[in-house]
Amino acid sequence: MAGLKGQRPAHQVAVDDVIYKELTIRGVLSMPVDDTFRAIDLIESGRYPFEKMHTHSFPLEQAEDAIRALAGAIPGLNPVHIAIVPGAPPVTLPR
Repeated sequence: MAGLKGQRPAHQVAVDDVIYKELTIRGVLSMPVDDTFRAIDLIESGRYPFEKMHTHSFPLEQAEDAIRALAGAIPGLNPVHIAIVPGAPPVTLPR
C-alpha cells in the first residue's frame, strides 16, 4: 500500500490470513517529498550520466535470473542496475 492515506483507513485486513500465513506487516516511511523533488530535478538536469548505471534489462520470464544476478549469484555478470521489462529480449547468461 504505497503512499500515506491522511489517517484514513485504506483497506480492510483479512486478519485470519495474517494469522494462518504468519505474515508480518511493516510500515515504511521513505524520503520527505522535498527530497524526492530535488532528486527529480537532479536527474532531469542531465548533469550526471545516470543512464550509464543501468546495465541490464531482463524480460519478465527471466525475473528469477535478474534477482540472482543482483545477488551476485551468476559468475561473470556484474550488474549495477537491472530492470525487469516485459517484452525485453532474453539476456544470455554466462556459463
